[in-house]
Amino acid sequence: MKQHGISFIVNSPKKTKEKKVKEEIEIIVSKFFNLYPKETLNNWDNDVSIFSDFENQIKGSLQDNIDKFEKAFWQYT
Repeated sequence: MKQHGISFIVNSPKKTKEKKVKEEIEIIVSKFFNLYPKETLNNWDNDVSIFSDFENQIKGSLQDNIDKFEKAFWQYT
């Protein structure tokens, strides 16, 4: 998904329905632009540390995939 000149790229298991992926990316994009408004991005000095807290903001979106990965990992170790 591309908005305001920024591309957002996601990865999901093949079993995940496309509709669900689109819903999640829309939520993530919305949160991103709420946290980092256009003015912030226009003045950005390419220091990615300003985005360091973003993972915490989208933890709910990521948690399902993390849980699935952990279950798969521990099942085979």
